[in-house]
Formats: sequence, C-alpha cells, structure tokens
Amino acid sequence: MRQITFFAGMIFFVLWITSCTHVPSSENMPTNPQGNTSSFSVYEQEYTIQHENGKTYTIQVENVKSLEVGNILHIHDSISNKTQRISTMAIYTNEIMFEDVNFDGYSDIVMDISPYFGVAHELFVYDPPTNSFSLVECKGFDGLSSFKGYDGYVMNWVKHSMNHGVVQTLIWDGNTLVLELEEKYELDE
Repeated sequence: MRQITFFAGMIFFVLWITSCTHVPSSENMPTNPQGNTSSFSVYEQEYTIQHENGKTYTIQVENVKSLEVGNILHIHDSISNKTQRISTMAIYTNEIMFEDVNFDGYSDIVMDISPYFGVAHELFVYDPPTNSFSLVECKGFDGLSSFKGYDGYVMNWVKHSMNHGVVQTLIWDGNTLVLELEEKYELDE
C-alpha cells in the first residue's frame, strides 16, 4: 500500500511541476533554430526573430563552458552588424524562448538558466529607442521561476517544496519587475 501511495504521490508531483512551468505558445518560438554548423564554431545555437515593426535580429548563443561566465548572446541586425553582446547567468541553456512578455509589441528573450527544467529564468526585454535588449531587474523578490506575462503585470509561481510555495504578482516599472503581491499556497497531502 505504501508503494502505491508513494507512486501516486510522485505522479501528482510530476503533473503539478509540468503544469507550473513556463511554456511559450508556438507563435513565440524562434523562426529558424539551427544547430552547430561547423566543428570550429563556438556558437551552440542560432535563432532569427522578427519584431512586429519588421526589424529582424539573429541571436547566436556562445556556450563558454565556464562556471564563472554563463552563455553569451551575440545579437546581429538584419545586415549582419553586431549590435549587442550579452553575458548571461545561463551556464545551462535548457531553452531560449522569444515572446512579448511585457506586451509592448516586441519579442523579448526568455532564458531558462537552471540546470533543472523551469526553475529559474533570465528575461531580457527589447528597448525600441536603443534597439537593444536589457536584463529585467527584480525588486522585492529573488527572481523569475515559472511565470506568465500579462498586459501590465507578470504572475510568478515559486515552489518551496513539493507541496507549498508562493504565487507572486509582479508589476512593470520600466525594465524592472516589482513585487506587488505575494500569496502562499499549500497543497493538501
């Protein structure tokens, strides 16, 4: 009986974890992900994104393979001019997604930076006046875990254990997400 209870608990946990992870819709995925095309290339992945205003960017991900530095994003405009170089905390690149998290009409960069699926994310929002991406700062909370963007705010689910955690409502203040509300939750055992 204990084995059945344990097995049922594990199934519930896996279903609960997968229901709270950040899952982009298919229209927000990169338009042409490509693998490493040469054994001499330092780039692990390459993506092309296009904003609603027609601007196109190519993002190449360099895997530095160092514990001091995460991945480096090399961003090029439509005529292959390098416009930006971003160092990230992402030692592991589980997933890179492109979606308009702050609902300003421009694709933003969402990086899964955790060695475990869906635990921590870095978010870079596009800034039209500078034609660049900026790291979103977190004020009043530790960082993005499993989240979903809405017009004007972001909901962030942070698990503290298998059966409890917090749900945070974060509001935008420029390129900063500010903790507005935090509610604890606990699942019945």
